[in-house]
Amino acid sequence: MIEAGYWSDKLRPYLTAQCQKAGLRFHLERVENMVADGTPDVDYCINGVEGNIELKYNPVHPVRPATPLMPEGKRLRRSQIIWAKSRLHAGGRVYLMIGTPRESWLINLAGMSAREMGSLGLLTSAEAREIAAWGSF
Repeated sequence: MIEAGYWSDKLRPYLTAQCQKAGLRFHLERVENMVADGTPDVDYCINGVEGNIELKYNPVHPVRPATPLMPEGKRLRRSQIIWAKSRLHAGGRVYLMIGTPRESWLINLAGMSAREMGSLGLLTSAEAREIAAWGSF
């Protein structure tokens, strides 16, 4: 599974079910933007609250507790960090969703430095659980 499949097969159905269960008005859209480098993968609006989610999916859940969740080439790129910092500076909401076949973690990027954002791919499962806004589904 790649990020597009993670979105369509797992994350979108989960978010849709949770919003419907809670009676929330919502619009979730996967964004494929080949023009603006760094634009997050998902745009959302839930009960009038808008934001963006960058998806990072590792098809192999780390076996050892000390292994980072994301391999080197799957971490946030410089252009994604710049986009997130610009949007956050303007008052927007930006999240990072890290997923593996066994777990998922939603991490709020607000208040993070560019360096901290860049090191999120180095998180272990336990560290992701510590800082995630919510996780696992």
